[in-house]
Amino acid sequence: MRLWLGVCGLVVGLGAALAADTIPATGGNIEITPFTHAHLQIEHAGKVIQIDPTGQSNLASAKPADIVIVTDVHGDHMDPASIDKVKKATTVYVAPKALEGKFPGKTEIIANGETKTVDGISIMAVGAYNLTRGPEAGKVFPDKGRSEENTSELQSRLHLVCRLLL
Repeated sequence: MRLWLGVCGLVVGLGAALAADTIPATGGNIEITPFTHAHLQIEHAGKVIQIDPTGQSNLASAKPADIVIVTDVHGDHMDPASIDKVKKATTVYVAPKALEGKFPGKTEIIANGETKTVDGISIMAVGAYNLTRGPEAGKVFPDKGRSEENTSELQSRLHLVCRLLL
């Protein structure tokens, strides 16, 4: 297990996409391709969703996005140059309020606990916080409500697992 996590860390550190996982689902398989840190590509029912695409990833293998989900304001989640590389003219962006007005096209702002349907895909925002790192002992980071970890209902558990492994 340690070797596998070490290999994952090496691949992620180099910016290469790991092999995709395919999960059987109603309406077609779900294919999840982890890239780096928070960057995932999810394909389902003919749609491509890019979550937190950044320059840390090898974007040459990323597919053009129908939906781009950005989960936080920091550069390891919000990277306009990388988003430009995966967007299409019709891409819809989903992000927390802190990123309102930062995208070049139609944007859906989503808050913790909220679920929205975007381009036929149901997306639920779930708050996520670093409990051991904060501005001071006992204080979570980021401040509650600022960032949202956006996950589709189909993928919420897998997204959380990927966040733990990567």
